[in-house]
Formats: sequence, C-alpha cells, structure tokens
Amino acid sequence: MSAPFLGIPLNALGSKVTKDLQLQSFLNPSFSVCFAFSVVARPESLLVKVDRGALTLERSSQPKVDFSLEASAEVWAKYFVSKPELGYQSFWALFKPQNQLIPASAQVLGDQLKFAQYAPVWRRVLEIVHGIAVPISVAEPDPEVDEEDHITGRYAILELPKWGGKCKIYYEQSGTGTQDILFLHTAGSDGRQYHGVMNDQRLLAKDLRMTVVDLPSHGRSFPPYNSLPGAHFNSEDRYIEFISAVIRHLKLNKTIVCGASMAGLICVAVALRNAEVGAFATIPVQGCEFVDMKRMTWDKHPEVNSTLLVPEFTYGMMSPTTPLWNKNLVWHIYSAQAFGLYAGDLDFYFGGFDYRGKLDSIDTSQIPVAMLSGQYDWSCRPEMSIATAAKIKGAWIKIMEGLGHFPATENPRKFTTYLLEAIDHVNAASSAS
Repeated sequence: MSAPFLGIPLNALGSKVTKDLQLQSFLNPSFSVCFAFSVVARPESLLVKVDRGALTLERSSQPKVDFSLEASAEVWAKYFVSKPELGYQSFWALFKPQNQLIPASAQVLGDQLKFAQYAPVWRRVLEIVHGIAVPISVAEPDPEVDEEDHITGRYAILELPKWGGKCKIYYEQSGTGTQDILFLHTAGSDGRQYHGVMNDQRLLAKDLRMTVVDLPSHGRSFPPYNSLPGAHFNSEDRYIEFISAVIRHLKLNKTIVCGASMAGLICVAVALRNAEVGAFATIPVQGCEFVDMKRMTWDKHPEVNSTLLVPEFTYGMMSPTTPLWNKNLVWHIYSAQAFGLYAGDLDFYFGGFDYRGKLDSIDTSQIPVAMLSGQYDWSCRPEMSIATAAKIKGAWIKIMEGLGHFPATENPRKFTTYLLEAIDHVNAASSAS
C-alpha cells in the first residue's frame, strides 16, 4: 500500500498548484522552504520546493528537506477519502503531539519550527492533493448571503477586579424576547462566531434575546486598563467573574449561558458555581470535565507568526462537511486577534480547568444542563462530553452530526437546529423541577 500523493501525475498537480489563488496568497518572494510528504518505510516522497515565491514539485527517494510530513500508508489511506473518520480530517488531527485519539502514526521529521512557520503552505498543498486524489467533496454549499442583519452592538464598562479593574467590553444583541441567552466565544476568538446563529429566524421567532460578548482584549473589547501587550491569561475565577458581571450589568433575565470549547468548559463551571453567576441554565458545547490533549507550543513563539499559525491549527479542527466560506471565516476571525490571546486562553483550556471529582455536586434541579458535542471534534471528543454528562445527574446530551470544534460558525443553521433542542430541554427541565 502506498499513498495517493505518490500516484498523482506531477503535471496535473503542478497545474493546480500554480493556478490556486489561496496557495499563491501564502507564497511570498521573501522566503524559500523545502518540505516533503512521505510514507513510513517507503523510499519515495513528494517533494515541494518554494524558492522566493515560485513553487515546484518532484518525486525523490532521497529528499533534502527542511521538514517532512510522514504517516503510515494506512493512515494516509484514511485521510484520502471523501468523508474521513473523526481524527483523520486534517494533518493536525494526525500529528502526534496534539492527538490522543489515534495512536502516534503521523509525525513531522526535521525542523518542526519551520513546519509551524510554513503551515499555510503545506496545508494548502495537501488540500490540493486531496482534491485531485478524491474529487468528490462532501463540503456543504456555501451559505446564502444575508439580505438583512438583526444584530446591534454596544460597549459597556465593567468592573472586573480579577482582570485588574475597569474594562470597556463590546457586546452584540439580537431578538426582543423576555428570556436571555448569553453566547461565549471560543479561545482566542470573538463574538462574530455567533452572527449566523443570532440571525437565524427560528431563534428570532422565539421568546429570546440573544447576547454575545467579546472577552477583555478579544475582538472589539478593550484590554483591561492595567494590562500589558502579550500578557493575557485566562482562568476559571476570571471567567466566572466576567460572566457574572455581564449578566448583572446588562440585566439579563433567566439567562441561558452557552459557549463552546474553552467556553464549553466554563459552562460546566457555571453549573457548579451558579451562586456566583445567577444563570438560569447552561449549555456547554464541546465541553467536558478535563481536556487530556497535549497543547501546541508554537502559539506564542517569537519566530512564528501567530496570525498564520493559530488560524491554520483551528482550520484543521473542523468537520470535512463544513462549507468553505465558513471554514475561511473561522480562519479570518482567528487571524484577526492580538498576540498572545490564544496562548493565554489555552492556559485555561489545557490544565487550567479540571473538574474531575466535582461533577456530582452539580444540581440540575437548580440549573438545568444540556450538552452538545460535535461529531468531528478531536480536541474535546464526543466520548469525553458523553462521559462528563453521565457524571452530572439529570444532564442531557446530544451529538451533533457533521460539526466539529466550532459548530456555531462552521454551520450556523445546522448548529441552531441542535441548539433549539437544548433550549427546549433546559426550559422544560426547569418547569418540571
């Protein structure tokens, strides 16, 4: 068994590569790099050379490269299919420093720093190869452009002692209902993730008012007044204080707190610490009691452009069925954030949150819990969310088919269908108790 990239005619691949506008946007006359895609125990590799913006391809049995992306033939075979299984949808999912789901069968040989520096280039080349080897795409069509937007934005000054004092934060709202739902964005991102959800007519027709808020320093929120550039960090106590302050300041009513990834973890904490928060219910999305995945270490490296690396890493965490426009939107939002935000948030996501042994103290008769988990999330995997829900007496959980780590942005309409179920559950559970 070999890998499809060794069988594709180089002239066909070369033609695609030179005409690909996305790849060309990542190439720059100022750099040169050489890398390869290889198969374990196979002599031949696909060699990619970039020399001052010009890219060439060749096959070589003895490539002299800066780095090589290597996996077994069996792993490459699972990657090169139209609809890969969880954990095979990107090389980031296969790369062993990040992945705990699949045994270490993919690795980077050579200069791993250059692997991180040139992530957009190797990722896009690999995508082009995949498109030739597997011409049938499972990505859903791009969404239609909205004709009308229902979201308005404002600023508020919050007193946040744990963040250093006063902070000018940005929030957006849609809907005119009497019950509030507060959306929280993922690590190193901002509230634009929820625009598709907040414009969904099904939610606008319900008795809801939707609010999304940018954490301090994120998106259009200002940094806390005494903060230093690059010094951002998040913690459970800081996060709880922030959510509580938002609910109080905006006078939110019967608030359902909903967030994904890092925000999914804090939604679990809200269920336990609700005496401090004053929420009505919580919907943890991509949440669990503890994340066991090893974290990336290049997100704050001085020799790595974080506005390229961070969006590349997150791009690889989505479902293969995600529309291309939505994947590019996730990429764009992550590229737009300030230096150190993603790294500081991941200090909380990896190791800064551990609720093992605490879940049986959550009382769902006082605060209903409805969990949602994306089928294609290899960071907080579905089985991790299922195991967490099983330890919270009375918790409800649903696996979201065709969604990954950023469901609200990957496919807002599909996510909203699941979100409506979760909202109905927490309201019914509250009425029953």
